[in-house]
Amino acid sequence: MVPYTMTTYSDTSVLINNNYTYQINNGPYPNAYSNEATAYIPDIITTTAIEEELPGGFFLFQNYPNPFNPTTKIRYNIPSVDTHRDASPQVKLTVFDILGNDVAILVNEEKPAGSYEVEFNAIDLPSGIYFFQLKAGSFVETKKMLLLK
Repeated sequence: MVPYTMTTYSDTSVLINNNYTYQINNGPYPNAYSNEATAYIPDIITTTAIEEELPGGFFLFQNYPNPFNPTTKIRYNIPSVDTHRDASPQVKLTVFDILGNDVAILVNEEKPAGSYEVEFNAIDLPSGIYFFQLKAGSFVETKKMLLLK
């Protein structure tokens, strides 16, 4: 078996509005060209920076993993000021037991727009159904999770 090597080629002499054809050598033998690649260079080449978009609204994701033992992750989104009137609000993420008792307050602070993830550790809690609730401005959402030990 012939060892595989990868070679990268950059052509810095290309001109706009032209077609270029390149032959790709396939193997260790000279002149063993099996593929061709054709490229068209347009008159305008643009590069767009990829940035993480800010969330468009409040959102509470389901915890993962679920069921869990003893830790799980809870994600939530806070929207930008431009998309929501309650942006940058006081954010409270609370965990409750099945009777509605507060078990843990994971977040209780003002948060700027963005996506957040919090790890909840239930090492000292018994198995059972728990709820987590996100309150941010006028937004309130609650989801269920299951702790199995």
